[in-house]
Amino acid sequence: MLTGTYGEFGGTVTYPVTGTAAAPTSGAGNTTGITFTDLQGVYKAGPLMLGANSTFFGAVGALKIVDGMVRTRVFGSYDAGVAKLGLGYQVKTGGAADQYVASVAVPMGNATFGLDYTARMAQGTFDNGAAGAGAAWTLSSARDGDKASSSLGLGMTYSFSKTTTVNASYITYTDAGANSKFAAGTAASAAGTNALGTTAAILDTEYRIRLMKAF
Repeated sequence: MLTGTYGEFGGTVTYPVTGTAAAPTSGAGNTTGITFTDLQGVYKAGPLMLGANSTFFGAVGALKIVDGMVRTRVFGSYDAGVAKLGLGYQVKTGGAADQYVASVAVPMGNATFGLDYTARMAQGTFDNGAAGAGAAWTLSSARDGDKASSSLGLGMTYSFSKTTTVNASYITYTDAGANSKFAAGTAASAAGTNALGTTAAILDTEYRIRLMKAF
């Protein structure tokens, strides 16, 4: 299966910034946002699935650092009956840290138990050539100078019916205190707050309980 997608997100459409509606001098359109074009191919044969996609980003305004960036992902899964195994790898141009994921899901009646492992390499200095090097970590899970990190997640989903399920999960992060995504001002380019914009405690574990209904 081959798929193509075009989208825009994170934009501020201000019309007009200057001038008049009939004759704007600037600001028409997606003035600070990001556009993307995604191309994907997936191959399925019995229990095996293999896929790859590439996303080409365009950006303007404050987010121009990601203009021209390309993100490539390869992924696959194998359904062995007693368990479903998955692997994935992601790389971006501009020096963004590579990321990996491995998973296993085991069905038992109405319940499915899962284990996920994710890892990200150390982040150096992101520079895609559009606006030079710097703390340009947009669309990445790391800021410049962040150390390598990983996470391990355990989860269980129980289906009451075809439309109603409950999910419980636990995730633990390694080296969270050294990285600006989770820490309060400890990373190389952190501004003294964590990802929530506060000086709250460092996030090193995460719990979720969700009741999900499909319509």
